[in-house]
Amino acid sequence: MKDDDDYKVKIIIYTQLLLEKEDEIYSSEMYKELAKIIRQGQKEGSVVEGNAVYLSDIYWGIVYLNSLKLLYMENHKLVTKDTLNRLLLKDK
Repeated sequence: MKDDDDYKVKIIIYTQLLLEKEDEIYSSEMYKELAKIIRQGQKEGSVVEGNAVYLSDIYWGIVYLNSLKLLYMENHKLVTKDTLNRLLLKDK
């Protein structure tokens, strides 16, 4: 994501479109698919407990904010895969 401006812009635009349709944001494929993965991980015991849609919202919120910062700020440190994983995965 750090070197792909098109990808960052796509994330930002798609999220902005979702935010404009506030009542539809959680029924978007982006949220539904991640929530589905989270629920499965919770059943298997690898993902933290909690509302899957809420956890999905936190995850995508961080990806969105990071995309904005990477696009508009010089020398912004990219959120790592490990940091994103810590949001959802239980400690081993």
